[in-house]
Parts: sequence; structure tokens; C-alpha cells
Amino acid sequence: MSREHRRNLRAPVGELIPPEINGLGKFLAARGTTLLIKGYAGAGKTTLALQLLRALAPNGSGAYISSRVSELKLSRQLPGLAGPPKGVRSYGFHDVRLGTGSTVMSQILTLVGGKKKTAAIVLDTWDGLAKEMDDKERLKAEKTLISIADSTETRMIFVSEEPGRTTMDYLVDGIAELTRSEQFDRVFREVELQKLRGTLIAQHKYLYTLLDGRFSEASAYVPPDLKMLKRSKPIPDRVTGHGDVASFGGKDVDEALGGIPKGSVFTLEYGERVPHSAIRSLELGAVVNWLNLGRSVSLTPLPGVNELEIESILKPVVDEDVWGRRLMSSQLSPELTRSILGIEGSQSQIALGGRNPVVTLAEMQKSFEGLKSSSSDGSILYASSLSMAETASAGNLGRLLEMLARFVMTVTREGSKDALLLLMQSNSQIRSGIVALSERHARMFVKDRSVVLLGEKPSTEAFILENDGGNPLVPRLRMIV
Repeated sequence: MSREHRRNLRAPVGELIPPEINGLGKFLAARGTTLLIKGYAGAGKTTLALQLLRALAPNGSGAYISSRVSELKLSRQLPGLAGPPKGVRSYGFHDVRLGTGSTVMSQILTLVGGKKKTAAIVLDTWDGLAKEMDDKERLKAEKTLISIADSTETRMIFVSEEPGRTTMDYLVDGIAELTRSEQFDRVFREVELQKLRGTLIAQHKYLYTLLDGRFSEASAYVPPDLKMLKRSKPIPDRVTGHGDVASFGGKDVDEALGGIPKGSVFTLEYGERVPHSAIRSLELGAVVNWLNLGRSVSLTPLPGVNELEIESILKPVVDEDVWGRRLMSSQLSPELTRSILGIEGSQSQIALGGRNPVVTLAEMQKSFEGLKSSSSDGSILYASSLSMAETASAGNLGRLLEMLARFVMTVTREGSKDALLLLMQSNSQIRSGIVALSERHARMFVKDRSVVLLGEKPSTEAFILENDGGNPLVPRLRMIV
């Protein structure tokens, strides 16, 4: 017996279920349980069933009974699960494509009645066999299978592609249905736990992905622990044929969104349910990387976040010399916003808090000049949340958009090394105008309690945003496929 098998035999069953879907591990820990996995063709039902079988029968004590596909084809379809050296044979593969309901029942009885204990059985697909029976015969066969599972303490997993309710739905102990939905022109896979007898279901729906040929669910987003902040080596600009591209500070985000081209506008749009910590991981990740390359940043943080809070987050991960020299963090007051728009006098003031004094608009413009002179290459990253400015400009949004367009012209002028990272709520009344001004545009929203990130300009796949357990400002992304 291998070391892995010995470890799996000692571990509780709930810890072995690859997708930690709420309650499923606890549910399957009970012997004799029956689970129906149903869904559309190509949803990943077989992938999920095989992963559960491997978890429930790690020492080869399981059986995979296939009524639809050969061993060779299954190995080709799911190379990530087959694995050397025995491939799908390690799951106890039984080919019953030419069998009948009666012969399969006999085979199951042989498996559970043999000297070697069969811990779990997957029947894929049950409806492929059941359709050959009349209604009365089918119901009797299903009741017999449930009784066998209960009396022999064998866990049974049935895979079905039948739409709607069938008699099996009412007989099994648990049902997991794989569905699909569309949002923002992307297809999202979801698993819905319809029932798990004897087990509390705190969350009924989860996003999942079949990346690398494995079933992997998306857990509810959990804000990172800021105590885990640590300094990492900055990522240099990526040189392209269209100019330099700055990093978000993390490899996954850079690969997904392509980074922030210098001399351009990148808009990150977020839904109202997205936690600030998720938005901040992209915003401050880019800010920290830019600062640690010796450059300067002008930061207008999200609403409700003051300069002292920003300082507490950034202090462990940036040089001490950024304060007062290469970083200006400020929350625009309504008075200053209206002053910028020319609605009120130019002497309106803004309280920057922390290390920064109260300044006028003219002094703020002078601060930008100071930031440029302190930057290693004369560049500034303007990372700005639009929420406060939009609120302060109610009734004058056209003027706000006009002023933003003028500022964009300065950032995107020929030869510019600056970049503008805008944070915008999805319900912004000037959304279409901001998107039009942006060279790149990404969207962040919440679905099934998970945070999803996708690129709109250019268009990208959808990704699940998670903490990597390390640096809170370097999120991990998993593609939804």
C-alpha cells in the first residue's frame, strides 16, 4: 500500500472530497449514502463522480460502472484524472455498455457481496440503463439499489442526464445538479445542492471550473488577513511593440488582464456587492509595485478609506521615503471637487489627513509636480476612485466627464510615462463615457458569493479571484472553463 493510500485511510472522508462544497464531505462521510449527480451533457458530471470515487475509495476499493463510454475513451477525455500507471483502471472500471439493467444489478450484487469490501460505486449513467425498462421495472430496480447501498453500507453515486424530476430524485439521499448560466456574454458553471439528507446546507450554489480536466469549486470570498502583508520583489514593466506595460503586482492578474499600459487609462468596474478588500488587492497591488520601482503615485482611495488606513496597509511593503515624497493619498472633498469643476471658487480646501496638511487646489497641482520630480523616471500612477467625485458632482456630471477627458488627454499624450487607474462602480451614471475614454476595461462582480474578474477591453475569460494564503495584495485567479 502506498504512503498516499495509508494517509488517505487515516484521514476523515470529509477532508478527502476534492471540491469542498458546503456539506458534501460531511454528507458522504456517512456509509450507505446515495448521491445523484445530474446535469447537461458536458457539464463535468463524470469528472466530479470520479473525484468523489477517488476520495471515498482511495485504496482501489471502489467501482466505476460505465454504460456509455469505454475505458480508452474515458482515459483520453479525462487525462488529468486518469493518471499513471493504471489510468481509469485504478477506479475499478467496469464496461457495461452492452449490458442490461438486470446484468448490471447482478454485477453490483457481486461487488458488494465479495470478500473485498467495495467502499463506493459510481453508476454512469443510470438513465442510460433505466430507459430500457418500463416504469414499474425501473422503480423496482431503483428501490433495490437504494436498499443495497443501505444494507451493505456502500456509498453509491448515480450519474444522470435526464432533465426534470425522475423517481430516482425522490429515492436518493442527496442531489447535486450541475447547471450553466450566462452573464456578460460568458458561460458560468454552477453546482446546486438540492438536498443532502441529515446535513445542513449553508450555501446551495457554487461556481465551479473544469480547468485542467478537474472539477474545482469556488468557495465564498474571504477577505485576506492584512497581518500576512509582506514585501515582494517588484515586477518590472513589460516591453511591447506598443509601449511599456506596468504590472498589477501579481503574475495571475497580469496574465489575465495584460497589465496597465503606460500612457493609457485602465478602468476597473466593480459591482456594489464586491468587497473593498477584493478591489483593493488590484488597486494597491499596482500601487505598491509602482512605488517599489522608485516611481510616484497619486492615490484617491475607495470611499470610507482614509489616508491613515492606507498608510497602515502600505507601510510594511514600501520604502519609508515614499511618504511625503513619492505618494500623495487623498480623498477628494465635495468642495474641492466642485472647485476643480469650476463650480466654486479656486480657494476651496481639501483635508488630506495623516502626514498631509490641508491644501488648496493650486497646492494640489504643485504636489503633482513634486511627485514627478521625485519619481525615478518622472512618471506618476494616478489611482483614483470616482465615487466621491461623482457624488459631489450630482447635477454636473457632464462637466465632471469633460474634466476627466481633459485629464486623460494629459495622461495619454505622446511620450507619456504616466498611467491612470480608475475605479468605477457599475451603476455609475457616466459609465459609458468612462469606458469610452479607457484603453483597457475590466469588470469585477460577485456571483454565488465568489468574486469574479474578467476583461472587457480586451475581452478575456472569466476568473475566480481568491486569496493565495500569502500576500493579501497578490490575489490568485482561476479560469472558469
